[in-house]
Order: sequence, then C-alpha cells, then structure tokens
Amino acid sequence: MLKSIFQTLNLLGLLFVSLFNIEDLEITHEGPSEIQPGESTEITIQINKGDFSGPARLKLNFENADGLTPSEVNSAGSSFTFSNNEALFIWYLIPSDEVVTLKYKINASEAAIGKKKITGAFSYLDENEKQQV
Repeated sequence: MLKSIFQTLNLLGLLFVSLFNIEDLEITHEGPSEIQPGESTEITIQINKGDFSGPARLKLNFENADGLTPSEVNSAGSSFTFSNNEALFIWYLIPSDEVVTLKYKINASEAAIGKKKITGAFSYLDENEKQQV
C-alpha cells in the first residue's frame, strides 16, 4: 500500500515538472560546408530562445579559420565586431521574438585552402545566472 502511494506521488511529480518545463534553447545555422578561395558566402544563424529576454552574446571563434573573415549582413539588433579572430554579436536586450535570426558573410582569401574550423558559444543571463550553449 505504501509503495503504491509513493509511486503515485512520483508520477504526479513528473507530470507537474513536465507542465512547467522550459523549452531548451536551440541554435541552428545554414550555410555551405565548402567555400572556394576568393569567394564569399552568406551564413544564417537562428536562435530559438523561447521567451527569455535580457543581455546575450554570440561569440564565433575564427582562430582555426585562417583566411576567412566575417562581415555583418543582419545583426538582429546586436552590435557586431570582429577583432582578434573573434566575431561578437552583443545584445544589451535581445529581441523579444521567440526566434532571432542573424546573417553574416564569410569572405575567403585567395590563400584560404584546406579545412577550417569555426567554433562558437551563445551566452545569456537566466534569472541572473550566466548560461552558455
């Protein structure tokens, strides 16, 4: 009897938690997997952030992407900078839209040959705690 009461309470607890579960933040990007030396291509990044608001930052690291240079196309209200092999999109207040769409262009120099790796991190505050994806 006691065991069935605990099982029922556990099931109700799981149901309660699932009702208030916040969707996970999801980031997707679209762009070609290859670019020819001397050419450029446009990259789209979509941040499905749900309903949070506040400051946020997207940092793209070009340290292992010699010969590739990003330039701003659509920063979705952020300030864009590129220096020291880092592209930064910084929002003091990220747009209230559930999905934020950024676009930037990658320019490849004539000397850009071989595999390159661009890494990134999205940081934001959630109830005054720094979160990173």
